[in-house]
Amino acid sequence: MGLEPTKPTVTADESIANLRQMRRIASHLTDASWVWLTPTPVIEERAASHPPFQYGLSAWRNQDITALAEAITALGVASDEPVIDLIAAFGTAARPTLYGPDGVHPTLDGQIAITVALLQRLASIP
Repeated sequence: MGLEPTKPTVTADESIANLRQMRRIASHLTDASWVWLTPTPVIEERAASHPPFQYGLSAWRNQDITALAEAITALGVASDEPVIDLIAAFGTAARPTLYGPDGVHPTLDGQIAITVALLQRLASIP
């Protein structure tokens, strides 16, 4: 069968370190408010069969995405900043119409779902 992907390209720990650094830089350079968005889930079967991902031995696993989303949520809670849970917005068995052919990148319908989740969360802030 050949080689199989065995780990995420960037681990959750690396991603969180990068996000912390971006947040630190942003808070130093601007007075902008910060909003955290979790990653969206993926359609694993579509991603696994998408040729460019196969060529690069890229794997997309919802268990990895969920772990990253939990870490992002913890960052937001710890800093008292809003968190938009896109896993909840898309659902754990996400609707196929929210994704393009690769099962990873959102379609226009997916982008609308992200925008709606963002606006609903921001509207709930006193």
